[in-house]
Amino acid sequence: MHDVHEVICGETPLTTRLGSKNRIDFIVATEGVLPYIRAASYRSLHEAVVSDHILLWADINMKAYFGGEGPSITLPQGREFSLDNIEMRKKIRRELRALHRHQCLPERIQALDKECAIFRISTERVRQYNKLDDELLESVKAAAKKTIKQRQFGYCRSPALTSAGFNVHLWKSALSTKNIIYTITSICPRTCKIS
Repeated sequence: MHDVHEVICGETPLTTRLGSKNRIDFIVATEGVLPYIRAASYRSLHEAVVSDHILLWADINMKAYFGGEGPSITLPQGREFSLDNIEMRKKIRRELRALHRHQCLPERIQALDKECAIFRISTERVRQYNKLDDELLESVKAAAKKTIKQRQFGYCRSPALTSAGFNVHLWKSALSTKNIIYTITSICPRTCKIS
């Protein structure tokens, strides 16, 4: 095993952790992997992440390493529930059954079905159907979220939702800054100059 930073950069950080005189974080690679590493470096403490460790990174040409097709890397918040995971399926089913028993969903669905068969569909029954449909959807989300969170796969969030969250955070920051600048200039307009 070779120290990637020593081989690629020709230098290594003196320490990788706040309050430590020794380097405790490494990226290592075998001789077979080294030719596929395009670049490597590190950041100083708190430069890229808020942590008591520095950020070490290496850019590996995954497509070349895997013969033209690299693996798809998914962020934890973008990981979706896989139907191939039998244990996860069983846990979600157990959680769903418990939620449905608690909400009496099967009985309420059967009762509404009988009402529709006997008394026909009405505006009120459509509203009841939509309410049951919403409850079913929420119960599936709740069961998945609870199960996935227990297995430490992060929250069951879609990549689109995560991206939207970043945009909301950005605009909140931008608008709050704009509001502060506006407030300062309105309090003392003669002394404040904004370029």
